[in-house]
Amino acid sequence: MEKQGTYQLEDEKAIVPEKLRSQCGIAAALDLIGDRWTLLIIRDLMFHGRNTYQEIQNGPEQISTSTLAAKLKMLEEKGLIGKEMYQENPVRHRYYLTSAGNRLRPVLLAIGKWADTEVEGIGCQPLFPQNDQDA
Repeated sequence: MEKQGTYQLEDEKAIVPEKLRSQCGIAAALDLIGDRWTLLIIRDLMFHGRNTYQEIQNGPEQISTSTLAAKLKMLEEKGLIGKEMYQENPVRHRYYLTSAGNRLRPVLLAIGKWADTEVEGIGCQPLFPQNDQDA
C-alpha cells in the first residue's frame, strides 16, 4: 500500500453492506454512514487533522469513549478508514482515510454548504479549506 497525504491508497474494492434494505444508493449509503457520529469522525480526519483516538474524542461534539471505539471499528471493517500504530506501550494508533473514505469529500462539502445556506444560527468558523469552497 502506498501512503499519500493523510490517507492511504488501498486496492479498490466495493464496500459490502451486511444487508441492503433496498436497491436505492441513498438508502445503502445511509445504512453505512447515516448515523449521528460517522460523518463527524470522517470530517475530523479529513478537515481538522484529528487522527488519534484522543483528538477525535476531544472534538467539539464530545463523542463518548464506547461510541467512538465502536464507530472506529465499524469504519475500519467497512474500509473507510485504516489505522497504524504509533506507540507500543500503551498501544496507540493514528487513523487515516482510505481512498473510499476520502471519496466522501464532496459529500461532506455539499452538506456543509447546504447547512451554511439553510440552517440558521451556525456560529462556527468555516469548516473547510479555502480551496474547497467551490467543490
